[in-house]
Amino acid sequence: MEEFEAELDAYTTVENYQSYITNHLLDGHAVPEIRIPATDFSRAEGMDTTILTDYEGVSGDALLVDEAGLVEYEFEVAESGLYQIYLHYYPVEGNSAAIQRSLFIDSELPFSEFQLVEFPRIWVNKMNQWETDNQGNDIRPSQIEEAEWLMAWVCRAKSAI
Repeated sequence: MEEFEAELDAYTTVENYQSYITNHLLDGHAVPEIRIPATDFSRAEGMDTTILTDYEGVSGDALLVDEAGLVEYEFEVAESGLYQIYLHYYPVEGNSAAIQRSLFIDSELPFSEFQLVEFPRIWVNKMNQWETDNQGNDIRPSQIEEAEWLMAWVCRAKSAI
């Protein structure tokens, strides 16, 4: 983790999100939607990528990537403004933690909070019926990961931007 943070610090001469918003208030809110298919990446580095078709009930192509590495997309933005970034993803079984990424725009961190963004996984009770101990107290059931397609907007770890 220290190596990762040191590498990010090399790119972090940027302002935080609040400063960014204050400095870009006149940019306005972007109206046009830009959709970037996951499979339209221009470069992948440090990971294997697999294109999956009609994966887990969603028609079309999806991109399966490793937990570490880089995927780069090139696209044009016709209108400058403040955009919200959403990600449609399927958290395949992994290391039981939230999916963690960094987000660079034009090869730079737009603000420091994009050093670490997290995408949650879904957890459900392993058993539907709660057990009780010998005192009659409920015992919390174990949690298991339940994979499903999710939509999340990009935000920094631990709180929304």
